[in-house]
Amino acid sequence: MDNSDVANLLTFGKTQKLLFVLCGGGWSIAMGIVATISILINELHQEWDLSYSILSLLPIFNMIGIFIGSNFWGILSDKYGRMIAFKRGLLICCIATTISIFSINFYMLAVLFLFIGFGLAASLSVDGAVFLEYSPPDKAHLLTGMSIVCAFGAFYANGCAWVFTLMNLPMMWRFLLGVNAFLNFLVVLPRFWVKETPLFLASKGRYVEMDELMQNLNKDYKKTYLSNGSSSSILKSEESENNIVKTDTKSMKMINLSLLEQIKCLFRKPLKKLTFLYLSIWFFTAFTFSGVGAYMPEILRQAGQGGSANVDIYRSMFIQSLSAVPAVIVATYLVKSCLGRKWTQSLALLMASILIYSFLIPNYAGLLICSTVYYFFINLMYPVQYAITPETFPIQVRNTAVGLCNCINNIASIIGPLSAALLLQESKNLAFSLAFFSFSLVVAAGCAAFVIETKNFDSNSFELDIK
Repeated sequence: MDNSDVANLLTFGKTQKLLFVLCGGGWSIAMGIVATISILINELHQEWDLSYSILSLLPIFNMIGIFIGSNFWGILSDKYGRMIAFKRGLLICCIATTISIFSINFYMLAVLFLFIGFGLAASLSVDGAVFLEYSPPDKAHLLTGMSIVCAFGAFYANGCAWVFTLMNLPMMWRFLLGVNAFLNFLVVLPRFWVKETPLFLASKGRYVEMDELMQNLNKDYKKTYLSNGSSSSILKSEESENNIVKTDTKSMKMINLSLLEQIKCLFRKPLKKLTFLYLSIWFFTAFTFSGVGAYMPEILRQAGQGGSANVDIYRSMFIQSLSAVPAVIVATYLVKSCLGRKWTQSLALLMASILIYSFLIPNYAGLLICSTVYYFFINLMYPVQYAITPETFPIQVRNTAVGLCNCINNIASIIGPLSAALLLQESKNLAFSLAFFSFSLVVAAGCAAFVIETKNFDSNSFELDIK
């Protein structure tokens, strides 16, 4: 029984619906933290009188944490299972976020965001894989739709900032961190009742555990497979061979890939080209998203939007975040259309590269409308990116690949805010800054045009080069 056989036996039931919320919730927390960082930068710039160069340490430390965590959790989960990262990562994030509420200075806050990023990396690395490996193939497109839960992250961060500012709460950023910690706790708690994914168990030859799990997930599983002896013969083989599956030498190598070998497989044929393409896509999209997002309050202020008070800024950011829901709905439809995953992502990036210049519009209403459309395409692109990446790579190296993509994503997310801080603080030339970030999206769109279309594609058909 291979991974395709196991996947075809899965049904979309209560467990999958719960994972839709939990995995989307993990992404939502990550999105909320990103939005919170831009608000913290704006608040602390005024409250603690810190320069943007110093404040850029906040997203940088967060991304360093994600950089370290992406490698750690991605490789670990491919070797020992998804649940290690799925359960423990957000718990670390929750604890660090709770402590950050009581930060006594900026440097304490920055260090805590290192741990927040480390925990978030687990969710970013494995949540998509967990949902995919629990879902039947005909429901794989829902991984894109799962981002509708993720979109809630931008809502609650920007919405709470707006409301807290209207309420004139002192040090409102501490209350915002409290909201993040509370929602994080709600998402992480139910995860401790989730079992290891059936496809991972099958890929490692752990058929006894897989069989028990499949019987809980699919009531017809026992009747279909135990009755014809195929599954029972696997069980007998496991018991007699001490959980070692009788298979050929190459299959055994696939099951027992070392951590280094997992990485090497990504840079050999047939995955080499795809690995470089996805690393490029993740780098250039993150460079723009983090650079523009981290300093959105200042960008809006320099653009001369309607009112320079924080309440006006946060209202504008909240309106922009409203584009996420329709974007995800449209993305879920487009990935099943003739455009597929590949062209939906590429065209969305191209449109965003044009609409980013909307921040130069002198009229506030026009600026707000066009910048909201810009975020529509950004929010349309990211769900597709999070779906097509794990769909492209075979299960044996899937989380390692996603982990590396998150790793390069975080390098870009370190460079992006720092570049934005220097451009906005030194040059005061918004047009030049936007051109810089627009070009980055154009490059990403070009790379996205050369990846494999994963609609109706079985990534496990790749023959990995194992030496």
